[in-house]
Amino acid sequence: MTQEERRAETSERLIATGISLVARRGLASVTTKTIAQEAGITWGAAQYLFGNKIGFLTSLGRRLLEDLKNQAPIPGRAASSVRAGLETFVWSVWCSYSSPSYIAWIELVRGSRGDREMRDALKVMQNDYIDHISALWHATVPHGTAGAPNEIIMHHIVLTLSGLAARRIFLHDEIAENEHIHLCIDMAVRMVMEKTQVSGS
Repeated sequence: MTQEERRAETSERLIATGISLVARRGLASVTTKTIAQEAGITWGAAQYLFGNKIGFLTSLGRRLLEDLKNQAPIPGRAASSVRAGLETFVWSVWCSYSSPSYIAWIELVRGSRGDREMRDALKVMQNDYIDHISALWHATVPHGTAGAPNEIIMHHIVLTLSGLAARRIFLHDEIAENEHIHLCIDMAVRMVMEKTQVSGS
């Protein structure tokens, strides 16, 4: 194994360990030194790779963002109907929100509130994720037809799903996943139908 490969392997081990610990314990209960120890290396070696704590947590955030985007991939073409598109969109976003990476992301955001530099870096990443969800919406749900759902409906869906995810994370509420997701889809379809009626009146 070359030196470059060893650095990449060590970086990957640190980030994977960090995601696991932050998701299980929360950032407030985990130090970067603890993460390094759990990964089997010294914090000095970690600093050599990432520079400092902010550098490491920023890299952690980027990995989480990529994981979340991979959980909700953008399809090559829109669905055959608005309902089918809404179903695909809702389930894709929920796969992202119900993943361990989303839990770690939320904990990272919560734990970084007191650090302006880290908070600003995460804000940029969060905006990138929002852009991805918007691109997923436009690629999944058919547009250009009468009553095609607009982004207000998209934001309503995302807020509903993030609320369900928050219940699971903070209240440890074991929601009836299928039931709630289908209710979310039905709600979105009703909103589209109401929009169609208003547009046609």
